Amino acid sequence: MSELSKSFIKAIPFSLLSTVYRSSVLGNAIRAIGREIATQVAATKQMTANGLLASCTTQLISLNRALKIPELSQLDCETLKQLTHSTVATLQHLQGALDTGRLTKTVTAGQITSALNEMTTAVQTAHQTLAKQEQRTVTDDLRSVLANRGYTVHIKESLAGRMRLIRARRKENVVAARITDTGTLELDLAGFEAGKCTQERQAIIEQLEQRGYQIHIDQQVVHNRREGGEIVKAIEDEFQEIDERFRRLNLAKAQRNLRVRR
Repeated sequence: MSELSKSFIKAIPFSLLSTVYRSSVLGNAIRAIGREIATQVAATKQMTANGLLASCTTQLISLNRALKIPELSQLDCETLKQLTHSTVATLQHLQGALDTGRLTKTVTAGQITSALNEMTTAVQTAHQTLAKQEQRTVTDDLRSVLANRGYTVHIKESLAGRMRLIRARRKENVVAARITDTGTLELDLAGFEAGKCTQERQAIIEQLEQRGYQIHIDQQVVHNRREGGEIVKAIEDEFQEIDERFRRLNLAKAQRNLRVRR
């Protein structure tokens, strides 16, 4: 018997907000803050008098303020690492103008457009960086959980690193997992007696939760195929190449040892 489950990772130990939710939280924050910022920009006469781009100014300051909410502190930190001094200075001058009602330094429309483009790219890169960190952390913790449960675990990257594959064996039992860089974890269990696959899946999830994870199971399908479902088959195919490589290495090692004994 086998069981397939697809889960969204809501939070992991090192993160306030997991990858699967980060973009929507940022988008909602920008929209909420943007309405207030647009009003402030329109009311700051010196900004409009200097011919600044009201729309770009609103977008830039809204994005910067949205990153300051507690849930997005890690994204903010990663984004700041990539900003140039020019963009940071532009943000400071514009924010000062909103606070005081006047610009203390000259800021051009070109500087605002450049700062907005740079910050947008920096946010995207920072999001990808955090997603990769999360993917590595989930992979390492799941490997540890499975190893502690007596499985022999192998890991492989797929799709240019966008997905990590885990194949774990314990006698006839198999746990196959796909961990994406978008915040999802898929588990496929095979080789279990009826009902045992569900118990094993629950035990694995509980041990991840004990490590600080919040996991929402989005989809769960129980198969009547002891050999496993689609993920088990796909991952077995991926790992055949690794198995063959190990077989050739072991054969070469045995031949070298035989030559030494002779």
